[in-house]
Amino acid sequence: MEFLKTKDQVVQKVKNYFTHLEVMGQRPKAMCIDRGHEFVNKNLLQWCYAKGMEVHMTAPHSPLQNGVAEQMNRTLEDLA
Repeated sequence: MEFLKTKDQVVQKVKNYFTHLEVMGQRPKAMCIDRGHEFVNKNLLQWCYAKGMEVHMTAPHSPLQNGVAEQMNRTLEDLA
């Protein structure tokens, strides 16, 4: 796990992670995102679609739909 200094690093880190998964023999089929501006951008969405991945977005202003990630964020916040 890596912490990011700025949100503009998200796109490259997501691409690196999915490429790593493919190298390890696991082909991601979908990605669920929370409509954050760091994820909803032309560059990342085009890359996902080019790889044949589906992109699922949660409803706007509904962190409860992203419960696992929100819980992990809280845990990491507490540890930091």
